[in-house]
Amino acid sequence: MEAEIWLARIFIPSPFRERKLCDGIRDSDIKLICGRPLGLKFDAQTCLLYVVDAYFGLLVVRPNDGTAIRLAISAERVPFKFTNGLDIDTMTRM
Repeated sequence: MEAEIWLARIFIPSPFRERKLCDGIRDSDIKLICGRPLGLKFDAQTCLLYVVDAYFGLLVVRPNDGTAIRLAISAERVPFKFTNGLDIDTMTRM
């Protein structure tokens, strides 16, 4: 699946907004609500898409419904900053 198709399917669950608020939006004023994905990595072995987002941290996207699940917002208690890429370890899949 191409990145654009995956991005259109990503949905970060929130009790504060509906999905349609962020679908196709390019308004930078609501990036704190909708997020800002800066890096993507597809794991062909597991069919999972990993996303680093400027506001939501490290996420994994389920292929069946496109829901993004937050995995982490920090490493060793240090918050992520300037996350714009990621790699997947071939041994641990992390």
